[in-house]
Amino acid sequence: MNTKNKVILAIFITLIVVLFYNNVYIMNQLNKQKDINSVLLEEIENKYILQKDVICYLQKEIEVIHNFQKFKSYLDENKSKKNLLIYRYTNSICEGCIQDDLTNLEEFLPEIGKESILILPSIKETRESKIHLRNQLGKFNYWNIPLEDFKMPLDCENKVEQRFFFLLNEKREIISIFFPQQGNSHFTQEFFQHVKDYINQ
Repeated sequence: MNTKNKVILAIFITLIVVLFYNNVYIMNQLNKQKDINSVLLEEIENKYILQKDVICYLQKEIEVIHNFQKFKSYLDENKSKKNLLIYRYTNSICEGCIQDDLTNLEEFLPEIGKESILILPSIKETRESKIHLRNQLGKFNYWNIPLEDFKMPLDCENKVEQRFFFLLNEKREIISIFFPQQGNSHFTQEFFQHVKDYINQ
């Protein structure tokens, strides 16, 4: 092979190597950009979900505040004017969810006293349901009220009724509202601590 052919071959091999590494570099850059885009897309999705959750939570709070107005006058007539933690549920709520809440509430009972807690179920009154409520809620003050007297907020997506706690001050103003989540009792404990701090301040 003459010198000219050797030079051409060397240039050709060099060109192939350069093209190969250039393609490798471009692919790496594309993969990096793809990863960046994926992260950005995930952040956008998370922000959207967060905003959606916040809006949904606010909608449920507004429903509670609105629905409470009808019940407020009845409460004023039958309860002393003091800070009050109220738990509201109906028989459409899963029994396990209610029992988890009541267990947490029973543990919290000594912290603020029985007179500072009121449970408002809406259960169709039968002999069996009266016995059930007496057994389940015997440690608490409770009123079994008609659903129409204090309607329930609905979940934004599946439109099912949502159980909730709320704290009233002495003026019968709602201070805070909390929607418990099954399996996340630590959030409930944090809310109870807030209630305790407010009542004992």
